Amino acid sequence: MGTAPIFPLAQGIHGIAIVTLQVSIIIPAYNEEKYLPACLESVKNLDFPLEHYEVIVIDNGSADSTIEIAHQYGARVLQNDVLNVSGLRNLGAKEAKGKFLA
Repeated sequence: MGTAPIFPLAQGIHGIAIVTLQVSIIIPAYNEEKYLPACLESVKNLDFPLEHYEVIVIDNGSADSTIEIAHQYGARVLQNDVLNVSGLRNLGAKEAKGKFLA
C-alpha cells in the first residue's frame, strides 16, 4: 500500500494532474541589489519542487536595480513606496497564491 503524496495534485481538464501551489515566499526589498541575488539564488537552490512555490518581491521604491534583479530570477514583483516593512509583508500575503507563507 503506497502513501499519499505530501503535496496532492488537483485534477484539471481531461484528468491531467495540476500541481497545487503550496508556499509563497515573500521578500520585502528596498535598494537590495547587493543582497537580493544571493537571497534569490538560495531560494532557487531549495530542495523543493519549483512548481510548489512562488517568490514575491515587494519593492519599497528602490532607486537601484532591485526590481530588474527580481524579474531576472522570475519573481513576481509588487511595488509600494509608502508602506513600512510590515505593510509590505502584509501586501505580499494578500497577493500570495500559496497555501503557506514564508
